Amino acid sequence: MKLLNIEVTSRGDVFHSRYDIFRQQGAEIYYLTASRESADYPHFAGKCILPSKSIDTILSKAKAWHKEIGFNAIITTDEASVISAAVLSEALGLPGISLQAAKNSRNKYLMRLSHQNGRAPHPPFYLCDDLIQALRAGEKIGYPLIIKPTLGGNAEHVHLIRNDETMRKQFPLVLQANQNYSYCHHEASGLDLGPNSLLVEGFLAGSEHCIEAWVCDGEAHIGSIADRISAELEVFDNDLYRTPSALSEKDIEKLRQALQAGVSAQGITHGVVHAEFRFHQGKPYILEIAARVGGGSLYKMARLSYDYCPIITAYRVATGQLVSPKPLKKTGRVAVGLTMLCNQGKIAKIRVPETVKSHPAVFNFGILAQVGDFHSRPPAGNDIFGYIGVTGESQEEAITLASLLFSQIVITFSS
Repeated sequence: MKLLNIEVTSRGDVFHSRYDIFRQQGAEIYYLTASRESADYPHFAGKCILPSKSIDTILSKAKAWHKEIGFNAIITTDEASVISAAVLSEALGLPGISLQAAKNSRNKYLMRLSHQNGRAPHPPFYLCDDLIQALRAGEKIGYPLIIKPTLGGNAEHVHLIRNDETMRKQFPLVLQANQNYSYCHHEASGLDLGPNSLLVEGFLAGSEHCIEAWVCDGEAHIGSIADRISAELEVFDNDLYRTPSALSEKDIEKLRQALQAGVSAQGITHGVVHAEFRFHQGKPYILEIAARVGGGSLYKMARLSYDYCPIITAYRVATGQLVSPKPLKKTGRVAVGLTMLCNQGKIAKIRVPETVKSHPAVFNFGILAQVGDFHSRPPAGNDIFGYIGVTGESQEEAITLASLLFSQIVITFSS
């Protein structure tokens, strides 16, 4: 199978393990990006670095390359390339989700509108372009509230607002931060991404869970469930997840129904999805449903705790292969995935002891930050240092070890 993998903005070596799985499934990977510093992966069958992120440039090259190579499928595992992948699949006549479904799965405002129109469970919401609108939303919904960008990613600029006073202080800061830097800058230029502003949503007070799933012929199937066990803060990038889930069969069925309602509302008829939910007063509500696999350690946690691989499923669905439904069954292995965060500042040096990377309990380790980067933290931004995934006999043992290993990494900042 000849697979065209698009990452408008390259993720460097973070996705190498995903490429390995594609190759193990028999794929010849052709890599398309607009990043000069692209993935240094030695096993691509072909690689093209474009001179610009213009969707017209991307489309022109993809058409010419397809005429030469004859791709069987287009795929991306990157949030900021979902819409571009939909544009390419439509233009090249290859399988993929529709452009509208891609936009519904990327832009949080369009996502909420689709949930509202499709009667999928979601919190009350308002699109707010200024503080006056945000304060009115607060009056209508009631505090506490969440403010977040419509085109965000990695929980950037997402804040919990507890009262009117905090809204007056925080909303202008977040709005300005989103104007200064947005995750949508990683998207292709020239695309209609929908409104780029802030959403004000009702806060959901219960437990949070994320699902790796796939959709075939419009029917959603759950492959794994991870429970978010982070302490509740004013920002939401302090992710700590565990698998397998501690949810009851009854609550899992509630999640399945909510997931089905969400993918149907967003127009996703086939493909993989990463979905996040919160229970509120005993009922699951959709935080988001993205048309891609989960980031960080989540796909490896799914393999360890449920014997389900989202990457293999993404490949099989994209290439038209049958994915047989199977019961959600735990393997008995406990895994935790920790998002590693550091202070704000320009990074001068990173030292990772070999004992951290080679520890037998570590199943995932990746550093996103690079020497020379200016690392932003709220309210300026939500840069993530990296990810570490650890197994253990219990949740507590795995969390303790993950925290210990992270503490051994030395991060030096420029004065």
